[in-house]
Amino acid sequence: MNEFAVLDIGYLHYDNYIRVRVRSSTAVHLTCYFTDKTPVRHKATRLVRGATISAGAYWCFVGYLQVEQDEAGDTLIHTFTVPDWSFGQVKWCLFQGTISGVESPSVSPYFKHAHNNWPVASLILRPGGQGVACQIKFGTPYGCPNHWDNVNEAVPDEDASQVASFWITTTFYQSDFYTFANLPPASALIDRITLTLRLRRQGGMAYVRLFYYQLYLAGSYDLTGPYAIGNINYADFTKAYVANPFTSQRWTFSEVSALQAGLAIRSYWGVGWSSYALCTQVFLTIHFDFLIQP
Repeated sequence: MNEFAVLDIGYLHYDNYIRVRVRSSTAVHLTCYFTDKTPVRHKATRLVRGATISAGAYWCFVGYLQVEQDEAGDTLIHTFTVPDWSFGQVKWCLFQGTISGVESPSVSPYFKHAHNNWPVASLILRPGGQGVACQIKFGTPYGCPNHWDNVNEAVPDEDASQVASFWITTTFYQSDFYTFANLPPASALIDRITLTLRLRRQGGMAYVRLFYYQLYLAGSYDLTGPYAIGNINYADFTKAYVANPFTSQRWTFSEVSALQAGLAIRSYWGVGWSSYALCTQVFLTIHFDFLIQP
């Protein structure tokens, strides 16, 4: 009978469940058994010529539920969604498998894990300081160099705090860059980052291109745009960066920690009309993936 071993195990934490990924020593189809009851060790005995002697120990794994791997068939990588697992809660998991439908015993122990909320599936970073540029002419309530404090609220306050291209009498774009908190270490990979700008247009025409997404890292700039703002009420505009545009490689934790992001906006003047751009919120969302990859 073919046996299997768990070689690696990783976790991604959500609000009330955890995604678990396992790498096995051989291709096998796994089921995860999980419980919040502490496994208990019992001594085993046996009778030899009328005498009771020790025969090792066994473990009771009780009150468990089970979930099958997401992947079809026998695989080396196994992904599970374990439900009803909230922050601070401890669970124990063990794995049983089959190879081509035939039982395959595990030679691995059970695994204990606490939902500690890190690494998470995604993390939002908000501006914490001004970056390499503070050029946008108008800010409410703060002017330069504190524009970052106008766009860092968790719940958008719309026009109560924003940066805007009011009274810019040229069609040139003006830039703001913001700094963000460092990422703590994690047993995970960065799948992608997204830059979100919450924008609206005042006046003018919906087709007028008024803004760029901007990144800055280690002396280099990346601009994407320009784009129009068709809406006169605030809406989210999001740009995803699967790879680091400066290296064309997967993002690293150190790169994201050093990254600055922001926007460039302008006014546009036509015959008898003008368009302005307003931004009330800027944030980065870091999306994580398992360290264990196929």
